[in-house]
Amino acid sequence: MDEQVELWHERLGHMNFRDLRTLGKFECVRGLPKLGKKANGICGPCQQGKQTKSMHKKGKYLSTKEPLELLHMDLMGPMQTESLGGKRYIFVCVDDFSRFTWTYFLREKSETFDKFKMLCTKLQNEMNSN
Repeated sequence: MDEQVELWHERLGHMNFRDLRTLGKFECVRGLPKLGKKANGICGPCQQGKQTKSMHKKGKYLSTKEPLELLHMDLMGPMQTESLGGKRYIFVCVDDFSRFTWTYFLREKSETFDKFKMLCTKLQNEMNSN
């Protein structure tokens, strides 16, 4: 592809070559040369943009049938800014079935297991009381 053509193709946001020739023919853009019919090229970014991605295969996924069957947990931190209580870590627990979320703020990373045990005890007590 001619360097001049490639330059204008890029300057005009990777415009297709047919429209680029039309702009040149009617002198719509100052400095744009008139392009011949051979002004066609293969532009890497244009090719990449036209590619399609294949869809993910539908796989088996675990679906929960009742609350607390599966919990997702994450521990974040240390955060740059600590809370008013001096806590810099965040422990998050999400129930897969209901999407109910428990969030705990911790001073130390080592408090995580104790908080999880406390949450389990709390949930067991709530389940037994119902």
